[in-house]
Amino acid sequence: MEENLRIAWTEVIVADELDAHLEELGQAKINALLVKQMFDDFTLPDNLKILIPGCGTGQIFDYLSPKEFCKYQLTFSDINQSFLDKLKKRLNDNGCRNFRCIIDDVENTILTDQFDVIVLILVLEQVDWEKGINTIINFNPQYIYLIIQEQGLDIETITVNVKSRDSIRRFSEMADPQLVPKDLIYSYLSKNNYKLVRTYERPVLNQKVMVGLAFQRNHDIKNYGK
Repeated sequence: MEENLRIAWTEVIVADELDAHLEELGQAKINALLVKQMFDDFTLPDNLKILIPGCGTGQIFDYLSPKEFCKYQLTFSDINQSFLDKLKKRLNDNGCRNFRCIIDDVENTILTDQFDVIVLILVLEQVDWEKGINTIINFNPQYIYLIIQEQGLDIETITVNVKSRDSIRRFSEMADPQLVPKDLIYSYLSKNNYKLVRTYERPVLNQKVMVGLAFQRNHDIKNYGK
């Protein structure tokens, strides 16, 4: 991750303002629906170990039932402690206890576990995406669920307008996320024994599209789907 991006995510952005911003853009709800669709489309037994790196504030749980996910062993990680604090409150308020939160960097992780499923929501745009993918491959998951952003060439990656909150505006002035084409991700994971088994697309405001990519480890393909 570029230093300006790291500072922007750890020192500039305010958790409540980020939630409000994503809510207004419609991305929070759409990303939650994509996650639900990916989990619904594959048969996953209870008590699997699931990692969500770069989890943010857990805003998806405003639209998903936390209790449905707490049948799994959940690990959430992020580089911003205030995001994790808000996530913990969201889950605790909904009676979810089967989770842990860890300060961690997906480019240089301290985690040594193996995980069955890994979910990355708009993370690859913020980091050195190959390093990020190498990290998750090393966890040897059966499934990798990614959500990335696509948009037209003349569209700003970060949507800012006159109503944008202060920390969002300052974030946009110092950060420059780089979108990663899905073909590059597909090619990279294919070379590392993962097959793209399903693609999802949902439009949001400002001519942007949230794209869900479900990958499965090749030797598990016979168990694909329902």
